[in-house]
Amino acid sequence: MNNFDKYNLYNNIHKLNGEIRNFYNHYLKKSDLTMNQYLMLEAVWENSGLSITDIGNILSIDRTSASRNVRPLIESGFLELKKGGDSRTKEVVITQEGENIKIIAAKLAELAHKKLMLVINSTLIDRLNSDINNTSRHILDIATE
Repeated sequence: MNNFDKYNLYNNIHKLNGEIRNFYNHYLKKSDLTMNQYLMLEAVWENSGLSITDIGNILSIDRTSASRNVRPLIESGFLELKKGGDSRTKEVVITQEGENIKIIAAKLAELAHKKLMLVINSTLIDRLNSDINNTSRHILDIATE
């Protein structure tokens, strides 16, 4: 077995992740948001006052990636950083402009999701999600042995 064959699962998952991300990003273009940015707005909208670390945990990304994706949302006026409970912490809150663009993006993301469901039925999605979650748990288990 060559190295390519050994890592075929990794490559296929990586490829599928990119294709799905690009699919959603295509539909979200009208909002000038990426899917990651939309999901960040959604997370902050649902849980105002999150830290960058909290956002990363919710979206299963590292703090650096969360910070990199939050920065343009702050620069665009969709999110703000406010002082947290102590002098060292900052909380991310959504602005009125952020709420407005989130509503537009939510409609676009929902349209993309419906289009995706025409190609991939919900039973397959449920099975894939279950398989991915189970595999993730097993990988975490063996990684911490």
